[in-house]
Amino acid sequence: MTLELSQFDVMAYLWETLDKTPDGAHIQYTISDIDMLWHMGFVDTERVSIETWRTAFESHRQPNGMFLIGHEAFLDLDQYRYKGEIHIPFDAMLINEGRYTDTGLQELIDLSIAPSCSLSLQQVDAFFTSLKKDFRDPQGLIVVGKEAKQRIKKLLEDSPSPL
Repeated sequence: MTLELSQFDVMAYLWETLDKTPDGAHIQYTISDIDMLWHMGFVDTERVSIETWRTAFESHRQPNGMFLIGHEAFLDLDQYRYKGEIHIPFDAMLINEGRYTDTGLQELIDLSIAPSCSLSLQQVDAFFTSLKKDFRDPQGLIVVGKEAKQRIKKLLEDSPSPL
């Protein structure tokens, strides 16, 4: 199941709902707030690096380290926003238990697990190389049971996709 927000004016809605400074014309962010927006999926993380996202706020930095953003500057942040489908997090505990071929497990990884994980494809591959080694049976199949699913669950909990 997916949710798509591309047709909804998210930025105008957010501006109306966010707490403003006493003058009512600005919102105030910390660097932690800015980073949180990137990590939680507000920003299109595949297109925009966290460094680029942070740079977008530099002209709004105040002497105290806070970022003071006016209405127009806030609306301009829409160019960085993720506008695609938002996916329900993958639940590793729902993986069918049993024996998988390398091809079958790779399909599960590519379609369900990797998109739910913030790690690079190389890191995901390294995780599953180890998992396959640990759970391969004498016939060459990978036995996915509760322990393997727990490892996958921990992977996704430790490194969730912003999407």
